[in-house]
Amino acid sequence: MSLKSRLKHLEQNIKPRAKDPVQEWRERVKRNEEMESLSPAIEEGDLQACIRYCQLCEESVVDRTYYYRDVYIKVAAMNEGYEPRYEDETGIDVWYHNLKAAYKYLEEKRKVPNTQEPVLKIWKL
Repeated sequence: MSLKSRLKHLEQNIKPRAKDPVQEWRERVKRNEEMESLSPAIEEGDLQACIRYCQLCEESVVDRTYYYRDVYIKVAAMNEGYEPRYEDETGIDVWYHNLKAAYKYLEEKRKVPNTQEPVLKIWKL
């Protein structure tokens, strides 16, 4: 076996194969689309949607998203043409409450399997 063929064999069989960037991007887009599609169900108090969202997204990302609550309210108010009301409960408040309850439920369920399901809020316009 020549040196060239041995090198080729090593390159093909020993090098770690990196993920295809295009495939990785497609997976990320698909995950984000699924997360977006779950948001209305989360606001309606669907526990299964909350659990699925928790599986797709870390709790720190949810906290970081909620950190920008006032920005979301201001942008929505500007788009609809009214003054922002920061003190009123909004859809993002219900979304955040339900997801935090789901994270807590999943954490407790790992410790105690027969944990009672959380009481989730339902967003009403």
